[in-house]
Amino acid sequence: MGNIKICTLYFIVLLSFLVETESAICCLRYVKNPRRCGFLKGYDIQIMTEGCDLPAIIFHTVTGRSICANPSQNWTQERVLCLKKKAETMKTKTMSMFTTLS
Repeated sequence: MGNIKICTLYFIVLLSFLVETESAICCLRYVKNPRRCGFLKGYDIQIMTEGCDLPAIIFHTVTGRSICANPSQNWTQERVLCLKKKAETMKTKTMSMFTTLS
């Protein structure tokens, strides 16, 4: 019974450490060259916190990489709009597909 409690305690400590580590990862610098919208599949917004003192748009590529971009640059805002349009198009296609099946 004591071994189960110790194992559970270790698991909880390890899990909390992993969650803390994941949240500490942030952009430290921006990419310099714009990326094509077709190369991107999504994005996250990084706000300034104690651990991350750089605001950024983190683009996720189709190859699984993350790219940090300056949110104040025009190309960054253009890519965000492009990704929003892609998402809306996918949503519309999905809705029409379900309507056709009904």
